[in-house]
Amino acid sequence: MRFIDLLFLTRLLVQFLTSIAADDLVSSFLGHEALRCTDHPFMTIYSIGFIQCQRTCLRYSLCSILQYDKIQLKCFLYLSGSCEEGEAGTAIEPEPGFFIFRADIEEAIAGKCTNGRCPDNICIAGKTWAECFRGGYDVDVISSGNVLFVDIDGKMFGLVRYEKTKANAQKYCETTLSGTLAILDTPRKIEILDHEVNKLSESTLYWFVGAARSAEGKWVWDSGVPVTQVDVNDAGYVKCVILLYSSLNDHQCYLTEPFICELL
Repeated sequence: MRFIDLLFLTRLLVQFLTSIAADDLVSSFLGHEALRCTDHPFMTIYSIGFIQCQRTCLRYSLCSILQYDKIQLKCFLYLSGSCEEGEAGTAIEPEPGFFIFRADIEEAIAGKCTNGRCPDNICIAGKTWAECFRGGYDVDVISSGNVLFVDIDGKMFGLVRYEKTKANAQKYCETTLSGTLAILDTPRKIEILDHEVNKLSESTLYWFVGAARSAEGKWVWDSGVPVTQVDVNDAGYVKCVILLYSSLNDHQCYLTEPFICELL
């Protein structure tokens, strides 16, 4: 297949899968295939998309270069001076994947967390807003109004204390936080977030997450992926899922509860 045909198909696929103009992404796909790194990444994020990897780099002002492994869906973030072009320096064995300099990330991907917006801080952004918080890359919990942001292995979750139905909670995650209801597909995510919600309020027990019962009666994440890595305590007749007492439980969708978003 000719390169121009491949580039055309790539643009179509990006346009189909994202709300970002495909032309704005082309230079980001043409990253550096090899740099010499003299230090290990300060953060590694697993099961993450390419665009989300770039946005995560922009979230942390200390991130200078990112590396993305499109086969394993892994994202590596490096401090300034850790990697450079050329042959100088003693290199460590690089991880597979290609590199992108922070300054080369397209504005269409960056959104409100543009380069230089939050020097020496953490930038958290929604569709129409961005806020800077003090800290490096090792700040785990950030409070902002009615939302508590929790960083779990490089992925940011928002614990929203407004009470909404499942459908309205999903709309809030999408329109306000540029995210989705949280996919809690590991025991570690459940344990950490349950610990944080319990600190917020002893009276607020139920938190909607991004899973539901399918027409076939199976539990699936809102992304369409079956729930297999964790269990849902199932009474057998309701369709939505909440986090409650360190576990996932079925719940009525029409009830109003606080909820957990996952930022994209």
